[in-house]
Amino acid sequence: MRTTIGVRYSGALREFKMRKQEGFTIVELVVVIIILGILAATALPRFLDISDDAHASAVAAVVGGLRSSQGMAHAEWLAEGKPVSITVGGTAVSAGTSGYLQAADAAGCNTLFGVMLENGPSVSTAASYTDNVDWRAALTSSNCVYSYDAAGSTVSMSVVTMSSTTGAVTCSMGGSTCEGT
Repeated sequence: MRTTIGVRYSGALREFKMRKQEGFTIVELVVVIIILGILAATALPRFLDISDDAHASAVAAVVGGLRSSQGMAHAEWLAEGKPVSITVGGTAVSAGTSGYLQAADAAGCNTLFGVMLENGPSVSTAASYTDNVDWRAALTSSNCVYSYDAAGSTVSMSVVTMSSTTGAVTCSMGGSTCEGT
């Protein structure tokens, strides 16, 4: 014998209606757009100005590398008994009377840059910049002067000067002293 189990509701059968899903109201959309606009207005300028930060970082890296190499070369010069030249990265480089690396001409500054910053940025003695050369080397008053063109940046040209008498490496970016160097 079969038994059927059923559930009876007292009273009328309740109907459950499915509500239609509705979209966002215009007020909700306007609020979201305003919030996104505020976020964009505060955050976007920080992301758009990274080329200046990249330029400053590239210059600071070169300054740090040159200072570090000049200090190590001077220490080697002292340790070896103050020779006329020392070997840096497998290349014999002239050491001045005070023991800091020096060059006789722009080509020598170019060589020093490459030797002191092993696998560093490209450098040339050419009068103008090209897409594949980042730095220009020149000799001014027995000091090597390296210029960076700041392509894509709002910062004007940066100049790094390496003294052959004191070993000091100084930097100017856009006519003022570089920050943090």
